Amino acid sequence: MEKGTYLLIEDQDVDIMIVEKMMDRIRPGLKAIVVRNGKSALDKLKEILSGNKEDFPGFIFLDLIMPLFDGFQFLDAYYREIYPIAPDLPVVVLSSSVHEKDKKKCLGYPFVKEYLLKPFNTNAFEELGV
Repeated sequence: MEKGTYLLIEDQDVDIMIVEKMMDRIRPGLKAIVVRNGKSALDKLKEILSGNKEDFPGFIFLDLIMPLFDGFQFLDAYYREIYPIAPDLPVVVLSSSVHEKDKKKCLGYPFVKEYLLKPFNTNAFEELGV
């Protein structure tokens, strides 16, 4: 069984449950740190970076459409504030947006490794390599 964590930035309970179940099946033992918006995610990453770095996630799943502080705002802030400190932390975007411009914008960040469309399937998660 694997140890470690990943950060799941998602506001929908159903999607949180689906991601956690798929990850439990693919990488058992990996623990999700769940936050509901981009601001909370930035705060959590800063808290971990200033404290126990053993809790630092191995990767991030990011929903784009969220209230308060959405995925695009998170990506911009992450690029300025976290990426210079932790350049090897990959982000996987999880979105219902089929707009090519959204996908291109996300994949334009050097730390975004994949753009997955909802609804998810197990094969897409298995092929991630995170």
